[in-house]
Parts: sequence; structure tokens; C-alpha cells
Amino acid sequence: MPEEILEQGVVIETGDGTATVAVIRSGSCDECAARSLCGNSKSDAPQVTAVDLLGVKPGDRVRVSAPGKNVLLAAVYLYGIPLVLLLAGIALCAAVFATNAELWGSIAGVSLCALYYLVIRISSRAYGQSRRFMPHIDRIL
Repeated sequence: MPEEILEQGVVIETGDGTATVAVIRSGSCDECAARSLCGNSKSDAPQVTAVDLLGVKPGDRVRVSAPGKNVLLAAVYLYGIPLVLLLAGIALCAAVFATNAELWGSIAGVSLCALYYLVIRISSRAYGQSRRFMPHIDRIL
């Protein structure tokens, strides 16, 4: 069975086939390395926008799931590819330029990353928000 990330939460608002869910912190949150990214303090409930195919209403307690494969793929798209572009720009300029290779490599690497993120931003607007990487509500509790 494929790995899934499962969390419970309470629906805050709904609209346009999606719902904003305040995720209920679990005991495993204290041991998570990314806990500082979920909220500003222990009292803040992390919020996630999830695909709603069940027709939930604000106040409903739901289970949100995200396939592990999609989470990993999103991380590759957002962090892995830009890292490769950054290193490729540095390596290419180090091989081409004899003087100031570090400067030109840094400029090229950062420019390639910026261009990549710009292409992602434009394509996501042109083709609409893809729900491929969004978690989905799979159960009303």
C-alpha cells in the first residue's frame, strides 16, 4: 500500500471545490524537524487548503490525506531542480570564464533558478491551479 500522510482537522472555510482546514496538532508534531514551519507558536494551528470532493461545511471535523509520492515529487520540483540549476550555472561558468568565474557562476546559477521559478509561476497561472499536489479530504469524522 502506498504511503500517505494523514492528519485530522477542522474545516474553517470552503469554496470552489476546496476547503481550508486547521490541522489538529498531534503528539508527533513535537518530534518533527519541520514543526517551526507549521505555525508561529504552539497555539497556532497549521492551515492547509485541500481538495473537497465530499461537500464539507465549516466546523466539520475531517481527515486530510496527501500521498507520500506527491509530497516527494513536489519537493523535487521546488527544491531539487533549482539546486541542480544553481550548481549547473556555477559549473558551466567556472569552465567557460577564466577570470571572475565565481562571480559569473553565481549570477548564472541564481538567474537559472529565478527563471525556473518564473516559468513555474507563469505556467501555473496559464493552466490554472493544478490540484495534483494538493492534499484531499477523504473522510468526514
